[in-house]
Amino acid sequence: MTGPVSSPVPASGVPDLNRSSAIIDADLATFLTERVSLIVAVVADSGVPDLALALGCRVDVEAGRIDLILDEAVATSLLTLVKAGRQEVALVASRPSDLRTVQVKGGNARLQSFPLPWLDALEQGIRGRRDELAKIEFGGSYAATLYHFSPESLVCLRFDASAVFEQTPGPKAGQQLAGAS
Repeated sequence: MTGPVSSPVPASGVPDLNRSSAIIDADLATFLTERVSLIVAVVADSGVPDLALALGCRVDVEAGRIDLILDEAVATSLLTLVKAGRQEVALVASRPSDLRTVQVKGGNARLQSFPLPWLDALEQGIRGRRDELAKIEFGGSYAATLYHFSPESLVCLRFDASAVFEQTPGPKAGQQLAGAS
């Protein structure tokens, strides 16, 4: 989902590298919002992560905040964990055609209602994700099923990014790109 991606430099003109705003730069924000598969995880009491597919993403670079758009009907168990107080989130964003992959970890997870004005941008982003899957021959009915949703069941999972890791297969996989060590 494309959408407002704010500037990495706050209004004061001086970035505060000690704030979470330094976690997400403009390049990462663009990557997260264009043509990538988004898988979000929250750890259950058993220690096993509960996963859900996010349909889209909006990024506030200055605040270091990510809004993931989920279908409540599909992500029920993950959303139940957040409602119960689980605040730590891991997001894996991967572009199927070239395998570029990053993991964003964060906290302070909370649910927000989905703003209906975002719907057009969400649908545009989903078309891009479907096109990306078609590049690796997973288009058509597979992509349509994967990204099917009902607008009335959309919800935002908002969290504050705290660390970013390279996960693209290769020698840099696992390397921390930004955030607390």
